[in-house]
Amino acid sequence: MHMEWTALGDVTTVSDADGTHALGVAQAGLCFLACAAFVAYGIYRIVPQFH
Repeated sequence: MHMEWTALGDVTTVSDADGTHALGVAQAGLCFLACAAFVAYGIYRIVPQFH
């Protein structure tokens, strides 16, 4: 089986054509920051040296 690696770039170009890729990356970034904030707050609440 032969893989055509140049065609992979064509697929990503087509999937980014509608502009939803940037929106998805922004949403993922916001979710990551929210989760990181919850984890940091939980660590702050547990570790007594931070008080």
